[in-house]
Amino acid sequence: MTDNLEITSLRQPITDIMWECGDILINNFGTSLDVEYKNNQKSDPVTEIDKQLQTKIIKALSQIVPKHNVLGEEEEQEGYNQQASDYLWIIDPLDGTTNYINNVPLFGSSVGLMYKGSIIAGWIYIPWPNKENGLVLSGISGDGCYVNQSPLYNDPLNSTEANKLIGLPGFFLSNHKFTGPMAQKFGEPRGTGSIAYECCLCAMGSTQYSIFGAPKLWDIAGGIAIVKEAGGESITKQPNNKIWQSTEPLIHEWKSDPDMVSELKKWANSVIVCRFGLADYITTNMSSKTQVIKKIGKLFT
Repeated sequence: MTDNLEITSLRQPITDIMWECGDILINNFGTSLDVEYKNNQKSDPVTEIDKQLQTKIIKALSQIVPKHNVLGEEEEQEGYNQQASDYLWIIDPLDGTTNYINNVPLFGSSVGLMYKGSIIAGWIYIPWPNKENGLVLSGISGDGCYVNQSPLYNDPLNSTEANKLIGLPGFFLSNHKFTGPMAQKFGEPRGTGSIAYECCLCAMGSTQYSIFGAPKLWDIAGGIAIVKEAGGESITKQPNNKIWQSTEPLIHEWKSDPDMVSELKKWANSVIVCRFGLADYITTNMSSKTQVIKKIGKLFT
């Protein structure tokens, strides 16, 4: 119970919305789409599907929880007025848009719920080769994680394994190195191009952990709740900060006013999601190559 809102009562209604979003994504996958770009480098695409799904989710939320606020990746937030609230729904209607427009079936639709700075629930749809053409994972604080109708939980790990999969950004090993016991067994790197998808893989035990360089809040919110309720953990750190902290809470200085929504659009911190027991192990045995070079330089001064 959170300020008289029974979050568990929202599991099925939001799950139904995510299935509807999944149907739209599958039905439009591989079709010709109008694509716009948010920057001059054309590295951040947006399609009419992104906008359609965000509008759909916001309109549904406005009926289910009309007194809550919304933060969506896309600028259009039609039919929803921000107000003073301690609840914030964080939406990424299509995470992995570049994959989607290039016919790569690695993408997701994500919704997370934040309360006073803590992520307390999350839902993600991802495509999957099953009879439903997908999975919906949902995690609610204290009520566990479910994939479709089945409960999902992974046992803790106290170390990484060399032959198990991990998620790393493409640039990561150029700038960082693993040391100590992780030097030879940090795992087999894979990159999907969708943070939401990778969070689901971690929650399902397909990967040991994933490291994300500077995700936006909508990229990671739903996944944080799902990984945690599946028995995992997540940590974060600000740019140019060496200290990793738990994502509980994710936002330490919370304000229940509409201006907070605008401030959170700028959030972009490093995040690690992993099996429980690995967070400290990873950060203890990971360093930037810049730090290593500086240490070597000091030996000659």
